Amino acid sequence: MKKKDIARQIADKHGGISLVEAADMVNCILDCLADGLEESDKVLISGFGTFKWKGVQKRKIILPNGTETSSRDRKRIWFQPAQALKDRLNQPEDDHES
Repeated sequence: MKKKDIARQIADKHGGISLVEAADMVNCILDCLADGLEESDKVLISGFGTFKWKGVQKRKIILPNGTETSSRDRKRIWFQPAQALKDRLNQPEDDHES
């Protein structure tokens, strides 16, 4: 699923909104998520999950030609799904259609 597919679903479910407005809403939500991660180390969306970033320390890497180098310090974003999302995704196939 792509961002435009999400916007299309929003526009379809809420008849009074255009596809362009729905796309703007999706972009706004994603911007808010990114802003939240810049300001804090985690963003919790109840019933969906938690986005959080962790620092990854540099480590020594040995390349196939034997040269040693190191990775750089960086941040990595992790997603931990909420139990409600796990339960929804683990329903038997017959229950998904309802």
